[in-house]
Amino acid sequence: MALYKPKKVPLNWYRFDVQFSVELLVAYVDGVEAQVNRSIEEFRAGQQKDAGQAVGNEGYVAVSAHYAGLDDASWDLDSIFESYFPNLQRQSALITLCNFFEHELSELCSLFQKDRRHKLGLGDLKGAGVERAITYLERVVGLDMDKSSVLWAEIRSIQAVRNLIVHNAGKLTYQDGMPRKSERQYVEASPHLSGDEEISIAEGYLRHVLDTFDQFFKNIGDAVERLYGLTTASTRAGFGALAEKPAG
Repeated sequence: MALYKPKKVPLNWYRFDVQFSVELLVAYVDGVEAQVNRSIEEFRAGQQKDAGQAVGNEGYVAVSAHYAGLDDASWDLDSIFESYFPNLQRQSALITLCNFFEHELSELCSLFQKDRRHKLGLGDLKGAGVERAITYLERVVGLDMDKSSVLWAEIRSIQAVRNLIVHNAGKLTYQDGMPRKSERQYVEASPHLSGDEEISIAEGYLRHVLDTFDQFFKNIGDAVERLYGLTTASTRAGFGALAEKPAG
């Protein structure tokens, strides 16, 4: 039985909120990959092949395959069930992870506004999404945010992939057919991404994304401690003062 409930304050943001959310999302990502692999196995074991009629004078019989109401006369079944559908599932999961990332940054901004009584709220700044939240944490709160790091560059690339999926159906080309050079370079350099015209996400990328977000959150948590003049050790020792008994 829990005796204390952590207060909703910036110092508790990572350790008592984000950290546990990340653990839940690890289970979510693992579940997505398990479902993808299970669906592929079911397709391979469950597709039916029927012998057809002899083709002309060729002396052999045409064989047709069908699965889940689709047949190979009209569809490339292997491509659909082993590539297309799995990619849709992973794309959807990636959008979920990116939404989580943005939500937690926005939540931290709100906690700071309340805790430090900042007159400016997140909605008072121009822009939107992650960029606006980072601007708020830098300029209003005064957090040290290293946007020159490799970690931040990776986050920007992940966001670019997410945006292509949401706004451009994952296409790696502009409407005029010209390639999106920076996004294509990122895809080619990633061991978990591929595609010439459209991004294809392989197993491993979702965990990479979540690990990247978690590391960035940890860095912010460290910056929050520095802002309050605390070290990691002293913060852990002082968490009792940041807890309150639940009502009742």
